[in-house]
Amino acid sequence: MGRLNVRQVISSALHIIAVGCSAGAGALLALRAVGIITWPPLAFALIAYSAFVFSIGSEIVENPKKGPKHAAR
Repeated sequence: MGRLNVRQVISSALHIIAVGCSAGAGALLALRAVGIITWPPLAFALIAYSAFVFSIGSEIVENPKKGPKHAAR
């Protein structure tokens, strides 16, 4: 079993935050569709954008030489 380095730990943490943001945005959007909450659509867009940014950041931290071009694919 290999050892984890700091870059892998940071990348994993960013990825976990990204997954949490996207799941949260989806759950809140479902609650809005049912009518339980009345947030404006911009709030969901900001949460989804946060997920995108954390996901790209995770890829950049994990593969700094490939950078955002690799992360966008």
